[in-house]
Amino acid sequence: MPYKVRFAPFNAVDQVDKLVTEDLAAVIAEPIQGEGGVNPAKPEFLRALGK
Repeated sequence: MPYKVRFAPFNAVDQVDKLVTEDLAAVIAEPIQGEGGVNPAKPEFLRALGK
C-alpha cells in the first residue's frame, strides 16, 4: 500500500488542521528554511504542529 505524503505551506497555521487526520503517522518540520535566505518558522506554526 503506498503512503500519502502531504505538504503544508511554510508558516500556514490554518493549513495544519486540514492536513492532520487520524491516519497521520508522522510530521517532519523544518523550523528554519535556508533556501533563498534564512526563514525561521513562526512560533504559532510550530505550536500548531506540536498540538
